[in-house]
Amino acid sequence: MCIINSDRININNNNNTLLPAPTTTSAPKNQIHPSSSMKVLSIDKRISLWLLPPEPILSSLTRTQQQLISLHDSVSNNKLPTFTPHVTLVGGVPISKCCTVEDDVMPLLTSCNDNNNNGREHSMKQEEEEEDVDEVAAKSVLMRLACAFRNFGGVDCNFVKERGVFAARNDDGEVQWNQSCISIMERTGSLTKAMELAEHALFTKQSTTTTTQNESGESSTHSLERHFKPPACEPHYSFVYGNDAGLIASLLQPSSTSVGSQLSSGSANEVSSGGKKRFVLECPPNFTCTEIAVVWTYPSSLEGVEQWREIGRFRLVEEGGTSKY
Repeated sequence: MCIINSDRININNNNNTLLPAPTTTSAPKNQIHPSSSMKVLSIDKRISLWLLPPEPILSSLTRTQQQLISLHDSVSNNKLPTFTPHVTLVGGVPISKCCTVEDDVMPLLTSCNDNNNNGREHSMKQEEEEEDVDEVAAKSVLMRLACAFRNFGGVDCNFVKERGVFAARNDDGEVQWNQSCISIMERTGSLTKAMELAEHALFTKQSTTTTTQNESGESSTHSLERHFKPPACEPHYSFVYGNDAGLIASLLQPSSTSVGSQLSSGSANEVSSGGKKRFVLECPPNFTCTEIAVVWTYPSSLEGVEQWREIGRFRLVEEGGTSKY
């Protein structure tokens, strides 16, 4: 039995920090009705696991994102969405693929009910009737992952500087909206191990065999390649989503290499060129992730990004140190 240290895990119950709360256009709640046998999890609501950069890199990347959005908005009528800087560990998993109502939702509700005295039974029953089954399942996934990653340690996020920053294009030449400004990350040993552990924690419980299934129903023996989404098909960091590819080309390298050598990686910096100031965009600095966020990432579209929100997060190492648990 895994006992979760409350200092390692944070469940976001008020949607007030990491990401904007969903607007009224969000998908309707899939409510629990204890008297009904029709309890199903959504096939449309999806979760993702994000590797979060530590400070001060997180703040620096946030500023870079804001600068890029401001530059883009100055030449385009399409306003780009904001989101928390991250590297996706596992993305776009339907909640119904990694949970069941019987195994994940009902035990959690029963536990909550058992922890309340008789005087609150009626109140708890009303809360259960109004509870969103997918939200309860997501909290169960968060706790399951926190248990699985206990004693794991940090995840090394190192970037391939030679590939720089670029827009990934599909076979038809169109830029993929969520890979429109990316830097490729190395497949470090700790990243691979983290993906393997996430794969096991998310999907093994839902299968009686040693294989898992991808979204098309095809079997794969714990294959991690399916998590590297096309067209880049590599782990990567996204500076922004949905930008015009021309924005990147105008920001890449300064004309003077001596100026470029003075710039800090991972930020859009003002440099002088011919008497004019302009920005230069480079790969993020390498970092070690010590915290993972579990996030609702639906709708899966550029317009839907502003509705994405955090479910919660958990730490991989102790606060103030680099040692494992």
